[in-house]
Amino acid sequence: NSKALFRVRETGGQAEEITTLDSSRGEISHRWPAFLPDGQRFLYFAQASVEENQGIFAGSLDKASRTFIARTKASGTYTEPGFLLFLRDSRLMAQRFRPSDLY
Repeated sequence: NSKALFRVRETGGQAEEITTLDSSRGEISHRWPAFLPDGQRFLYFAQASVEENQGIFAGSLDKASRTFIARTKASGTYTEPGFLLFLRDSRLMAQRFRPSDLY
């Protein structure tokens, strides 16, 4: 019973897993995906049993890769004109973010 993220193509068919839990980091779920402007990459929150391993990652629909974005205990979202918004210790953070480069 995976708690990873899945997709179903517009044409239908089987759900495909697009993220994989990293057991070495104690990940227990991937949640709250939010697409970036290109429509292929997305941000998501990786929940882990070890608090220091939780955070926001970027994934892609077309390849099984992920990029660490920010350490946090909650999800985040991208907003124009180029900011990643997320909570850190009950404070709203606005971090400069270039979705084309994932930093």
